[in-house]
Amino acid sequence: NPDIFDFSHFDYSIFDDSLTRSRGLIQWDQKLTGDMNYFTGLVIATGATTAIVNGALASLNPFAITISIAALAIEVALLKSHVKAMMKRTYKPFEFDINYEIKSSIVEFDNNVSYQLGIDATYRTLYQNDQNTSDATIELVANINTVTHYWNQVLENIPGTSGSVQNLNDIENYKVNSNSLAVTSNYITIGNISNSNVQITAFSNNNTVNVTFSTYLEQDIDFTFDIIYDNPLFDKVTKTINARLLADPCADDNETPIISDYTDTYTEGPLVRIFEFPFSDEGTGIAYNGSYSGACDVYNDITCYPVIVEFQHPSTMEWNIAANSYVVELIQGNGNNGVLKVKFDYFVDYDYRIFVRDYCGHMSSPVIFSKP
Repeated sequence: NPDIFDFSHFDYSIFDDSLTRSRGLIQWDQKLTGDMNYFTGLVIATGATTAIVNGALASLNPFAITISIAALAIEVALLKSHVKAMMKRTYKPFEFDINYEIKSSIVEFDNNVSYQLGIDATYRTLYQNDQNTSDATIELVANINTVTHYWNQVLENIPGTSGSVQNLNDIENYKVNSNSLAVTSNYITIGNISNSNVQITAFSNNNTVNVTFSTYLEQDIDFTFDIIYDNPLFDKVTKTINARLLADPCADDNETPIISDYTDTYTEGPLVRIFEFPFSDEGTGIAYNGSYSGACDVYNDITCYPVIVEFQHPSTMEWNIAANSYVVELIQGNGNNGVLKVKFDYFVDYDYRIFVRDYCGHMSSPVIFSKP
């Protein structure tokens, strides 16, 4: 029955990768290895089935001949599809696409601060100029050419099938995937730093790429560095990044913020009370934006109650953070000189004290206040 060799209903799309969509594989640049392993398995299975077909033909058993030829036809069809898919797949990183900070003309790094670099790439298909680029690609080309020849020979003996398979010799141009997909971080290193005053003090490429640049100088430094992608399956690729290492803003900041007693106070209803405090800081400026609710490490996290207000409990005389009871707003000036408004939604008639602190960890002396 010739219909047994009709593969028009077979879903070949399982082998197909559109150039405009992602299959969601995280380490796409390792896909070539998996495809080659699958390809090799198909070749071995097809060779074994060919031997079975020869045995069936020699036995003249119609059932054995039908079953073995059907199996061989399916395997050959799978080989044909898989080779076509490999010719279309975008295996090779083509243009590296770094996280949005890296896309700027000059990337700024803080001194001695770890940064995670999200390194993706658009990928391209293989073509004839790739044939001598690496041992893995050369092996792939040789295997595909062998199977192409094998396919054309077997084709003559299988009714209901037709067509031939392209190989890399026939493909003159590559195609580029429009999606950006992750590259394997283990293939990434960083080197060729242009300025000897900049050092890499920490680097890791296990699952993510993290780097720390450091300098002993107290001024900003412009430099370049290379992101090096070295996958043994493909060519080594280098992308040069223009960067600036920012001097430590706290290196010369020995100034302590100053906050003064409140200059004004007023009420909104029976429980709400508002105080206004002038302050100054000749260093980096005080912190005032952040969260004023919830539980957190107030004294070590500057984003958590950045302006600290404590109350003194009359029974224990201990000072505790007035959590969830106040908010702070800058109503005049800036972080170096201005006025803060501290609003209590529920003001209890205790003694309070207020601290301000700058971004270098300097804290003002407290100002004690209470209900007027």
